[in-house]
Amino acid sequence: MDFPSVQFLGSVGVAVAVSAGLALLALLSRAAFRYRRLFLRAQGEQENSRALIDNLHEGIYRTSMEGSLIFANPSFVKLNGYESESDVLTLARNIGDEWYVVPGRRAEFREILDREHIVEDFVSEVYRHRTRERIWVSESARLVRDPRTRRPLYYEGSVREITETVKRLELEKLFSKLTSQLPGAVFQLFTTDDNRFVISHLSPAFERLCGLSAAAVQANPGIFFANIPDDDRRAYFESFAEAARTSRKWEFECRYGNPLETEKWIHISAAPEQSGTTTFWHGYMYDISLRKCQEMEIEKLAFFDSLTGLLNRRA
Repeated sequence: MDFPSVQFLGSVGVAVAVSAGLALLALLSRAAFRYRRLFLRAQGEQENSRALIDNLHEGIYRTSMEGSLIFANPSFVKLNGYESESDVLTLARNIGDEWYVVPGRRAEFREILDREHIVEDFVSEVYRHRTRERIWVSESARLVRDPRTRRPLYYEGSVREITETVKRLELEKLFSKLTSQLPGAVFQLFTTDDNRFVISHLSPAFERLCGLSAAAVQANPGIFFANIPDDDRRAYFESFAEAARTSRKWEFECRYGNPLETEKWIHISAAPEQSGTTTFWHGYMYDISLRKCQEMEIEKLAFFDSLTGLLNRRA
């Protein structure tokens, strides 16, 4: 047997094995470096996402299917009256059952999510968890499932407080209900730099008083002015201009030719309020036809004989 040849072949085999091992090690090192870079990138993106969520003004949360809080961003923590996420996660053990004012509201929320997998602008009255103060919120959420098994995992969503909006809408509804019962019409107007009238509000009673729809007059105030006789219309604008110049309360009486009825008299009263560079006029108009009729009758009796209709000697 040629022992030197065997030794040579053995040396070559070792060299090949060493080279293969070194190549494999290099590949593994490169793969490890690549995966580490991907991991660090993913970690950085996750940290950026968390920073973004933490700085949102809307409350962001995640709850279990049973209603236990899993995650809450600072805005959600603040919304519920707590100082830190750990506090709200510890003390709000079952936010689903402890949050909603109306019993069964959580069940409605879950029913929509289970059926449609998403819910948007779900408005509810809830408790500020720590203080038990009642507030209104608008909530949007989605049902998250396991991508492989499709098993429901948790709910996650956003919530924002809309208490002031709800209060304003309730006041507007009450105001509309009250003004609809008044015999006259409530209005708000302002004038532009080119002296155009802009009517920002007209109560429902305006149509009953003037025979024109509020929407039509707001779109084109000229159709209201067209029903005022020419002499009265000139006096109307002069009177308003003087009140605007002196910033005093505006009082004016004029005839009005309602398209659906006989001519009537109306009284207009409005007070100015400065808001920035704009002056708003808040006013009220009502029918004074009966009073005017009585005044004219008294004036007639003062100057004419009630039996003959002839001019009194005193006149």
